[in-house]
This record gives sequence, C-alpha cells and structure tokens, in this order.
Amino acid sequence: MRLPVYGVRVMEKKLVYRNGYSFIPIGHMLMLLLMNLVGALVAYESWRENCGLLPPRPFDTRFPPEPPLMPVLRSSWPREIESTPRSVIVTLLGQYFDDWIDLLVCKMGDGHRVAAVVINESAVECKLPFTGSFAARAIWLRLETLSQPVYQTDQIAILIRPAADYRAVSPHHASTRGSARVWITGVNFPVHVEKIESPPVCIFGNRGDSGVHFVSDTKAWCAVPPANSSGRFNRHILW
Repeated sequence: MRLPVYGVRVMEKKLVYRNGYSFIPIGHMLMLLLMNLVGALVAYESWRENCGLLPPRPFDTRFPPEPPLMPVLRSSWPREIESTPRSVIVTLLGQYFDDWIDLLVCKMGDGHRVAAVVINESAVECKLPFTGSFAARAIWLRLETLSQPVYQTDQIAILIRPAADYRAVSPHHASTRGSARVWITGVNFPVHVEKIESPPVCIFGNRGDSGVHFVSDTKAWCAVPPANSSGRFNRHILW
C-alpha cells in the first residue's frame, strides 16, 4: 500500500511547492559551499607560492629534472696572438656555458689555471698569463668542484707569435708639404694577427701620430700627417 505524499512532489531533484516556488535541499547547498571553499583555498596557496611566500616544493622523484648540458668548446678569438710580457684575454666560443657559472676553469697546456668569466651562453673569457712561449698553446675548459676536475672539453690551440722587432725606418726625414709614407723594416711583424694588444703607432712630434700598416712580416709603413693650413710646420720633421 503506497502512502500518500502531501504538499510536495519530486521533479528534477528539486522540491517544488504547489504554488510554483522551488528550493535546493540543504545537503546540496552545503556541498556547493564546501567546493567553493576548497577552490578558494587552492587558489590562495597557489598565489602565495607564486609570490614566493612559500618554500619551493620538493622535486617529484618520479620525474627528476633534466641535468644541464655539458659545455662544448668550438673555437676561440683570437686564434693567433703576439707574445707579450702582459696577460692577454682570449674569448672562447661554444655552447651551454651559462649553466656552469663559477665552476668553469681555463686550463692552459703549461699547467696554468685561471677562472673563466662567463659572458653569455656561448662565450667565456680567459685571461692568459705571460705568453713567453713561441709555440702553439692549448687551452681547455674544465668543470671543477672543490678544485677537483669533473669534466673537460676538447682543447683549442692558440698560436703564439714572437714579438715584433722594429729595426729601421726609411726615409729618416719627411717633408711637411703634403702627405708621405715612412717605411719600417724588421722581423716578426704581426701581419696575420687578429688581435694586437696595444697596437703600435708612429709619432710625428707636434703633428700627431698615425697607425702602423703591416704589409708583410718584415715590412710596414706609416702615413705622415699633412701640414696644417697655417703652415707653421714648414720644416722637416725628424721621425
């Protein structure tokens, strides 16, 4: 025997009065309120983490982060330098340098070690000490932790040329009327050197100076500056 239901009827999980008004059961209201509260808490915790207010989450051991790629050494600039008693900065070119800042060391073939200065992802600088040897010098990049080598790249050979020796000039006197050339002879001129530390110049007294132009490894020339418009330097200049 079915019991009669007085006053209400069930329709789409809502209770509907005979006068047309409906309402959601109290259980559904509490469930919606709880879901909104949980969502707000999750959003708040995410905001705190993005703002740095929470310590970083530990890495998921099931998906460890990929290790950084080892540095790759491809070339150097310059490839040829002139022997000098001063130190010389050489730029090494390659890849993946910026992942190993403060751990890269430049190691020379003669045993010298200097810290590498990372410029960007593909370039580091090494300060070579006194380049007294006239032979090719090898350079490596090494990863070191507590002075212990971890990884070493392939070597790059840099040719070190003997210092230039300037022996004679011709002519010894140049006229101030118009421009002229003074020729210089000697040995070991850096005609093919890409980077010259403190490039040589020819000084012409009160008329200023001009750069040295290398023709071969034994010959170079300088342009004599022309006389000024006032003509005050109407004399021969001893070079």
